[in-house]
Amino acid sequence: AAELTELSSQARHPTALGGRMQRLRLRERGPIPLPLSPGKYKRRQLSMFERARALLWNETEHRLRTLWRFILVVLLAGVPGLLVLVFVLDGGGQVTVQTLFYGVAMITAIILGTAVVARRYLDRRPFLSLGFAMNSKQWWLDALVGLLCGAIGQTVIFAILEGSGYLQFSLAVDNTSSVSTPVAFLLSILTYLMVSVFEETAFRGYFIQNIYEGVFSRRINRGLAFVLAIFGSSVSWGIYHAVLDNATVMSTCVVCCYGLLFGSAYVWSGHLGTTMGFHTAWNLFETNVFGFSNSGMDVGISAITVKIDGPSWLTGGDFGPEAGVSGATGMVTGYLLLFLYLVASHGRPRPAPSLCPPAPVPVPLLAAVSDYQGSVN
Repeated sequence: AAELTELSSQARHPTALGGRMQRLRLRERGPIPLPLSPGKYKRRQLSMFERARALLWNETEHRLRTLWRFILVVLLAGVPGLLVLVFVLDGGGQVTVQTLFYGVAMITAIILGTAVVARRYLDRRPFLSLGFAMNSKQWWLDALVGLLCGAIGQTVIFAILEGSGYLQFSLAVDNTSSVSTPVAFLLSILTYLMVSVFEETAFRGYFIQNIYEGVFSRRINRGLAFVLAIFGSSVSWGIYHAVLDNATVMSTCVVCCYGLLFGSAYVWSGHLGTTMGFHTAWNLFETNVFGFSNSGMDVGISAITVKIDGPSWLTGGDFGPEAGVSGATGMVTGYLLLFLYLVASHGRPRPAPSLCPPAPVPVPLLAAVSDYQGSVN
């Protein structure tokens, strides 16, 4: 009766009545623990299986982490490609235009097949996102400009060597292959087209995108992530060229520098048309037009006959002009022209939006399989 009298007197004061009714409910339910502060939460101890899974699997993106994807791709493509490179293209005899064509065709099939499978089932990304937006007019325009810049770069090399007196040439077709001149030219053109396709797909498209996605995080912004990706791709490209015939430390370092230029052009333009065009013209004019060695190989077919006799630091030695000062000068000249074009067509240097996936979810490495329990220390 006393409580009813008190409640009826408090009916005129809703705040007091609400507090009284809340105390009555708390008395029935028993004590409720106070909310815990964030510092009082304890991380649950992870099992060995959960730790191993977190190191291998990205729960947020539902795919393997970058390191393990790279290892699988190297096993699937790098090992067979290296076997072809050693036993087909470097089988102890002279590399002919036919042998080079067959070997490069095999490597191209291995690289492209692996890239298609890896992008679909490992990266969970479309294959065309590597830079094959070939339905765009801009892609073909960039490819044509790349062809022009690569041809100009090799012309600069020829002018430097001829002007220095270390090169003599005659306007006569030089065909030392065992096939007719038209067939030799056709096989060589197809060969270097395939070389540019599989090298740009692997070292620019696949490597740069995956390294970028692997290092981009809350601590590494987009710009730095792309710089690291370009650097890693260039080093890989240099190591790949280091196993070729007549390779030296100098040639490997120079090729790595070339990779930095190619990688920056790819990230800037957002597709492979620019670098494929430049790469194709560079190789074709180096071998089939001016008769230079390309990465230590001479295919035996060129539009003119040349003879080079000079210091290796200038001519590049047996590896080819691209390993010397003349080659570096030609490459920089061609890239400067490409740089001016990219500024006019793509704006200031910055990563293309098509190569920038959404920002990563701020989840720690082991947080994908861990949780917190509400126990007090």
